[in-house]
Amino acid sequence: MLPPFTEKFGDITNFNPKNGDVVIPDNSIPAAVAFLYTINACPGVVATLPCTNVRTASKEGWPQGLRYTYWKNFDPRVGIAWRPFGNDKTVFRAGFGIYTISSLGSVAYQLAGIAATDARVFVAFQGPGNPPAFQFPQALLGGGGLDPSQVGSQDFIEGMDPHFRDPTSAQWNVTVERELGKNWSIRSSYIGSNAYRLPEEVDLNQLPPTTTPYDRTLRPFKDWGRLLTVSNIAFANYQAWDTQVNHRFGGGLYLQGTYTWAKNLSDANGDAPLRYSGEAGFQTGPGAAGPVGIDDRFNLRSMRGNDPGTRRNRALISMLYQLPFGRGQRFMHNANALVNGVLGDWQVSTITLVESGPFETATISPTLSQSNLNEAIRGIPVRPDQIGNCNLPHPTPGDWFNFDAFVPTPAGAGRVGNAKVGSCVGPRTVAVAGGLSKNFVLSEKFRLRFDATFTNLLNHPNFAAPTTDVTTRASFGVTGTVQSQENAGNRVGQLSLRIDF
Repeated sequence: MLPPFTEKFGDITNFNPKNGDVVIPDNSIPAAVAFLYTINACPGVVATLPCTNVRTASKEGWPQGLRYTYWKNFDPRVGIAWRPFGNDKTVFRAGFGIYTISSLGSVAYQLAGIAATDARVFVAFQGPGNPPAFQFPQALLGGGGLDPSQVGSQDFIEGMDPHFRDPTSAQWNVTVERELGKNWSIRSSYIGSNAYRLPEEVDLNQLPPTTTPYDRTLRPFKDWGRLLTVSNIAFANYQAWDTQVNHRFGGGLYLQGTYTWAKNLSDANGDAPLRYSGEAGFQTGPGAAGPVGIDDRFNLRSMRGNDPGTRRNRALISMLYQLPFGRGQRFMHNANALVNGVLGDWQVSTITLVESGPFETATISPTLSQSNLNEAIRGIPVRPDQIGNCNLPHPTPGDWFNFDAFVPTPAGAGRVGNAKVGSCVGPRTVAVAGGLSKNFVLSEKFRLRFDATFTNLLNHPNFAAPTTDVTTRASFGVTGTVQSQENAGNRVGQLSLRIDF
């Protein structure tokens, strides 16, 4: 459980969606004049709009941290281990637990610097074919001063549900482990996790999709532009089968090989996710950091899809092997000092990774949206309609995805595109890292160690995720770069000598 943060000078602000009030701590520093002006703070500067009340936490009946603390988290754990045949060769294990996930990071400062800061957002873009609202030499709307036209344009970036709770994850597993022989064992597990009450950013001033053009006068809170607020409305469900073969170090060999088949469904990353659920977190526009903005908050199910961070298939092998040559080994065990120094006591090692590609989501230009949700101004990705399989049977770096699987949403549809989140699969990863090492005994106290290590030993081209914007056929599904993570980039070698004493 993580109580809400407070600030020494009261420089935090929240929004009450029940009545439209702006709420600040009792000891808050004064709100910025421009902030009060642009939200038509009571008694108001524009008579045709309702005025916005700015109230202290005590008057609103809220705690000074501007959200309530939930005290009833219950995190039980249970586990069992059973040897069904009465020996140590076979073990059955199972466990279940509920875990509260502390909301750290941006939650610590999310409510800071809002009312006390003159941070207005001016949007020059007025839609396709229309001139910008302002342009050089007049680089600020109204010359930068306060103007009645600015009232109702202030963005709230960003509030938090006053009853926000730390997210929760229920986790479970069922495992069977069997000893196969000397030093060998196998373990197979079913692993599951269901994370709920994950944070998602919604615009409380968003209108539902409609067949009529966007009309800002219909916004529920007319004194505002966007009202970005984080709420506990998202989830992530992970299911996996994991099998691991182990060889404890013996006979010169250590080996651990793991294969995982996994499926991770989530709606916590917005309309076109790029990272793990919750990681993309709080962002209010393209490329911004920190929970993800969503296109249609009235239809969260449309964002349910494959999480991009989880690969469907993943195999990982870690191995260390002492070559059986030299004194005390299977071969040349009586070698003289010279032969042993050249051919004996060598070790080879590898970390080999083979995994299927990341899940990606097709997008299209916001100007082609038929939902009338004003995505171009809100900075929200737009998905097209999907009529076929995104992946081609024989993809190439210049043509990885099927362009004909997507079409613009029909004109006048009054909805977001139906392309599935995570319906495209990017290039797989094959990365073999290898090492060769040897210890040279110089004296009783000194040893010289030689290491030669290589990442992507085979120099296999692991292509990066292709572009997913279907607006232009020529660029859709094209990848011209290679991956850099997980030792999957270009082959890199390193030689080293080290003296141990």
